[in-house]
Formats: sequence, C-alpha cells, structure tokens
Amino acid sequence: MKDPIERQMAINSVHSCVDFCDDGDTDVSYLVELIVACLQDLPSVEKVGKWIKHNDKASWYCSECNTDDYYAYAWNCDTGEYELQDNYCPTCGARMYEAEK
Repeated sequence: MKDPIERQMAINSVHSCVDFCDDGDTDVSYLVELIVACLQDLPSVEKVGKWIKHNDKASWYCSECNTDDYYAYAWNCDTGEYELQDNYCPTCGARMYEAEK
C-alpha cells in the first residue's frame, strides 16, 4: 500500500472540482452524489509500519512518521530481551507488526 488517501479529503476534492468546473448550465449534483457514495463504500486502508531501533540510544522510531517512542519496547529482565509494548504508533496511528532490534 503505497499511497493511502483520506476518504473525507477525497470527497472534499470532488466537491471542490465540481465547484471549480461548474458552468451554471449543467446539473452535476447527481453525478457528485454518485461519486461521493462510491468513495464512502471503499474499504479503509490501515497504515502499517515497524519500530526501528536507534543505534545510539535505547529507543525506537516509527518507520511511517519517524517519531521516537521510548516505550515501544520494554526490557524484560527475566528473558534478557526487549518486549513489544506499543502495537500502534501514538503519533500517526500506524499498526506495528514487526520491529528491527
């Protein structure tokens, strides 16, 4: 998924395009409503990213928005490994499936 779009932005764009192209003689409201209905029926796209560990500090950053998250993983003293704490980026909302440790 390379280029997800926001549904409401697409709907606003359709309305803006019609407002720009409206010559006053043609009734395009039915066509606009049809396009908007089609956009609303499209499935949503979920952002997916992964936590990437900083080399010089004990924190990770989101592959989608590059925001640091010091609490993405927590050190488990019993296993001697980091364990995932945040399944979603708190900044951009991307679901985190994998991590590079």
